[in-house]
Amino acid sequence: MKKLSTFILLYLLSNLLLGQATNEENFISFEAKLTYFKKVVDSLRVSSNNPGLAISIIHNNENIYKESLGFRNVSKKLAVTNHTIFHTGSLAKAMTGFIAAHLVDEGKMEWLDPVKKHLEEFEMANEYTTNNVTIKDLLTHHTGLAQHYYMMYGPPFERNDIIEFLPHMGLGSSLREKYQYNNFTYTIAGIVEERITGQSWEDLVQTRIFNPLEMDDSYSNYIDIIGLKDVAVSYNRDGVTVVPEKDVESASTNFGPAGGLYSSIEDMTKWLMFLINDGIINGDTLISAKQFSYITDPLVPRYPKENRFYGIGWDVTTNKKHHTVSHNGVTAGQKSRLFFIPDSDFGVAVLCNQYSDLPSALTLFAEEIFIYGNKPDISFALDHFRAQAEDKKNKLPLEEYEISDHKILNKLKAFSGEYLHPAYGVIKVSNKEPKRLGFQYYDFIGTMEHHDSFNFTAHTTHTTGKDEFPSTFIFDNDGKVIGMEVKFPASPKMFFQKN
Repeated sequence: MKKLSTFILLYLLSNLLLGQATNEENFISFEAKLTYFKKVVDSLRVSSNNPGLAISIIHNNENIYKESLGFRNVSKKLAVTNHTIFHTGSLAKAMTGFIAAHLVDEGKMEWLDPVKKHLEEFEMANEYTTNNVTIKDLLTHHTGLAQHYYMMYGPPFERNDIIEFLPHMGLGSSLREKYQYNNFTYTIAGIVEERITGQSWEDLVQTRIFNPLEMDDSYSNYIDIIGLKDVAVSYNRDGVTVVPEKDVESASTNFGPAGGLYSSIEDMTKWLMFLINDGIINGDTLISAKQFSYITDPLVPRYPKENRFYGIGWDVTTNKKHHTVSHNGVTAGQKSRLFFIPDSDFGVAVLCNQYSDLPSALTLFAEEIFIYGNKPDISFALDHFRAQAEDKKNKLPLEEYEISDHKILNKLKAFSGEYLHPAYGVIKVSNKEPKRLGFQYYDFIGTMEHHDSFNFTAHTTHTTGKDEFPSTFIFDNDGKVIGMEVKFPASPKMFFQKN
């Protein structure tokens, strides 16, 4: 799905910027910094073919720049405004973590409480993990559960169904062995908050964050934005192809605590100002100083060699002069980023209605320009975004693979049928054409390339791009096909039983 991960982009850009000479490139005045940053924004928007963008910068506790650019709807030429609603995806995680801090302050739970203390039916793939996973583990991506990202685009289900799926979802490591980003565990954390309070996660966000901060453009459910006029349409990498609403809706309704946040740059500026001020608004604190420090501290290593860590809903870096706190929000057709430096009263919010690394690049350039006074070269970024917008790999037709092995050709009908998994749902294998096997996992549709023995790779296309799923057919002792093992990216091999 992704051509270049956001981390790789940030790593390459950081190295490029840090390696530059800055003596004669330093800015003389704040006005010069702002002028150059605006040029950077314009240049990167052009190179990425960006449809629409909203950006806000806070510096020295003042909102020095807030701008809405381009279109929320390209075909209708509807402009982005400061109140345009974007799907901000995983920026919701910080709010789920904030609610957890609230509950700790209220004495209703502790970070190291076992999840089973508050959610008795909670189970994972093994007994030890089940009994020892804590609230903190859920919120720092330390449970051992593999990401299982593709399941989010699989079978339709409701939020609480995830509890039933968990025992059937493979682990990627042992408990606390390593960081593994996960939307499912954040959703479970939201369910725990619901159980503790007797309120829905949506009501908790509304009453504990939106209302106190007067975030009137913010919503926690896709249903709430249906019918609103000022809402951003989602676009793919090329900035032209519209992403179907169903791909946006599923992430919101099923995974609200992990990614169900809709908001405007107006409201994200309020949230950002609140965070920069250590959780204080109008002289009042919504959570204690102790808990605010905890959720923004580097609690678990993410990329240790780069001094990058994770707090509670926040990426935390300590590899520069200043300790930085940030997070990305990613959906099928939108990206966003929130970034702040607590000890510098500096922060950046970027909302974008395109599947693009643009928000990450802009926050990094803003940091270099406004905090370090550098005038960075953007040529690397321009090349990256041109390639991303061209999206050559995903624009090519999907190759149709023919099978030449006669032993396999004789078994094509035996391979055909439905394959079931208790969490992932259904895979359909078909033999509609001679010498070919069709593959379908919901909207991931393509053909299977044969390698050797009973090993294949399913090549699929989807609104999110092209994918490859290594697959192996499994037989019983009588030579009957009983299932198939499929390796989805960011997941261990999953066994699908033939129906």
